[in-house]
Amino acid sequence: MVYYRTLARIEPELGTFINEYYHQMEDNITGDALAAFCNDQTVMTREGSLRGSGKYAIRDAQSIRPNASKDVQPHHFPFYATVGLDNETQKQYRVRGVVKETYPNGTCLANLFGTDFTVEKENGTAQLRPESGSLLVLDIRYENTTEMACEDF
Repeated sequence: MVYYRTLARIEPELGTFINEYYHQMEDNITGDALAAFCNDQTVMTREGSLRGSGKYAIRDAQSIRPNASKDVQPHHFPFYATVGLDNETQKQYRVRGVVKETYPNGTCLANLFGTDFTVEKENGTAQLRPESGSLLVLDIRYENTTEMACEDF
């Protein structure tokens, strides 16, 4: 994640957490590997609308990326994260960046993305170990579909 930078109030471990999340999502279009991030209380939403719940909340790639296709290869470049909700039991990270999607014909388009990750806290500490089941809410906030050429990014 060359482009990601840690801002104030953000634990450095978040970089590893989101790097592993995007790596799993990009390489496993079915989302099965993402189940390890979840627990029985996990919910997945898109723009606040419920798309799934439970251990396999984010199993369906169509919920994560509506235009998902095994032929389209996404590459996420998170730029930064800010903190949203932060209380005794959970902490929300708002990640923003660019996603490049490469199509079978060689076309590459870049779009802006935003994803909010809410994780459990244990003894006041956010649980940011990848695949630990600590993800409570995954909210795909937006994807700007301006479809810039990848060279514009």
